[in-house]
Amino acid sequence: METNRYEFSGEEARHAVAVYLAGPWDRRAEYIEIADEIEATGMYVVVSRWLSTEVSKEWSGTDPYFRGYSRWKGTMDIADVSMAGLCIFDMRGLDDKKPRHGTHVELGAALAFSKPIWIIGECNHVFHYCPGISHFETMEDAVDELLGKRADDL
Repeated sequence: METNRYEFSGEEARHAVAVYLAGPWDRRAEYIEIADEIEATGMYVVVSRWLSTEVSKEWSGTDPYFRGYSRWKGTMDIADVSMAGLCIFDMRGLDDKKPRHGTHVELGAALAFSKPIWIIGECNHVFHYCPGISHFETMEDAVDELLGKRADDL
């Protein structure tokens, strides 16, 4: 299903709850399918613009392109978190062996903005137990819970 979820127009978008999805980059295709499923209800709009971002080069911290890209991308992700009514963080597969995990930064932003937070997978540090956080074993469990709720119940 091809959608442009970042154009907020129409009656449905005005009354939908904004949902931010975050997780490992290599699961992006999975999250796009989940976003389509969530948005099909008409009650939610997924505001994770990183899902539509394509990267044409390998990451290099010394490359000026990636420094500029990263500045823009990080700012965009924090803005998306700030406008969300619910933030869902997939922590499955995140570990200390991979140094780049924007998901942790986005979680911190959601905590700072006092957003309702749902964490998928194992809770492995103190911030996963802060007030306002719900835990789910699988993404399917979280999506089932979300689709069973009315948007104004969040």
